[in-house]
Amino acid sequence: MATKQLGRVARSLLFPVLSLCVTASTTVAQKLALGNAPRLYVGMDDYGTTAGNFFRQNNISTQVRIIYEGSIDPQRVHQVNADSLRAAITRAFPDPQQGGIGVLDIESAPYSTMRKADRGSADFNSAVNDYFIKAIRIAKATRPNVYWGFYGLPYNNFARNSAGSWDATCQKLSPLFQEADILFPSLYERNSRFLTGADLNSDNADNVQGFMQHILSFAVRINKPVMPFIWHRWHPSSARDANHVIPQDEFSRYLQSITKAGKGNPLFKGIVWWGADVYLYRYHKDQLGDDERQQNNFSDYHDSLLMQYGKSALKALQ
Repeated sequence: MATKQLGRVARSLLFPVLSLCVTASTTVAQKLALGNAPRLYVGMDDYGTTAGNFFRQNNISTQVRIIYEGSIDPQRVHQVNADSLRAAITRAFPDPQQGGIGVLDIESAPYSTMRKADRGSADFNSAVNDYFIKAIRIAKATRPNVYWGFYGLPYNNFARNSAGSWDATCQKLSPLFQEADILFPSLYERNSRFLTGADLNSDNADNVQGFMQHILSFAVRINKPVMPFIWHRWHPSSARDANHVIPQDEFSRYLQSITKAGKGNPLFKGIVWWGADVYLYRYHKDQLGDDERQQNNFSDYHDSLLMQYGKSALKALQ
């Protein structure tokens, strides 16, 4: 999900077994209560028993399910395959009555078209109505007790000196946002450039805080909860540190900036923590740091890493 090149392959190779995280005996006959205090949600399923126990003991929700585009448009023809989408949703949420949080991950051409095309154009209408809105309506009809939204929307191309342009794009997409139950902007951290193009790690925190403040003001206008996506690794677009683990103090500082911007706003419901570490280790080990490539038991290492960074995330949300 961090980039097209990582996310597209991960959809088909890493996440075909989302249903294993939910047992058929788990029945929730109504939507989850998101609560007043922001909460940490896990949007990954490649962790082991030790990390899973840590999540449960610390009230970290594992009820987020991501429906990747490989299940929405398996033929890559920019058309929703209703049967494939329903099947993926059924695997992710086995019980028709259960609640949870569902995220539709669409990052192909329609995602870019919505931002660039003129409102009312044929391309724009096709992307919004025939792809995004069609997909979320199928999702809602299939599992009505689940909160649904789109990964990466609103867009994260916000800059203080062009806030008006960002607002105009959001206004253009208002029919789509009205369909979503929750907004899931992507706030993965870049090393050398993030959002406004400022350099170095300390500036990343300031930039994301400004963006969060702006997106929350937008959320108030449309009365939609906000749960940004974060990752404990540098964004793959970083020329120097792509997919390397972010230093824990930087990760903490970054999350604190997000939560500081959301403090006191009832629409800030928490953070979705995504990851695909096992996939990276199996298929792109060369992109990891030296110490990670040399791990003899990556599963144990991964669980330990998640617990360390999970503690930082929980502290940031306090």
